[in-house]
Amino acid sequence: ADASRAGKMIYHVVENALKFTHKGMVRIAGSASRDQVTLTVEDSGIGIPEESKESIYKPFARLEPQNYYGLGLGLTIVYEVVKLHGGTLKIDSAKGKGTTMSITLPIQMVAPRPAKAEAAAV
Repeated sequence: ADASRAGKMIYHVVENALKFTHKGMVRIAGSASRDQVTLTVEDSGIGIPEESKESIYKPFARLEPQNYYGLGLGLTIVYEVVKLHGGTLKIDSAKGKGTTMSITLPIQMVAPRPAKAEAAAV
């Protein structure tokens, strides 16, 4: 993913964790293997009700619109960018128990490509 899109994905996932966690913790972790990178954001917030899990990727979907700011586009953007880059977005959540979101992207989509001049010198 280019830096701008990767930054937006991280921003939206972390923003949601902070927005929906009134007390407790938000934990951010990253890992990499030879062929992929994973960002995991875990929180102890309000969680996502089972009946809402399918709709959270849809544009303008909001769980409790009267209580929180935003348009309901953050996870739609995350989902579409991850999908566009051949990655996966995994969400594990239960109402009242928090949420863990993991974004996994292929490493070739994350690593910058060498400039032509550098490639020619090799």
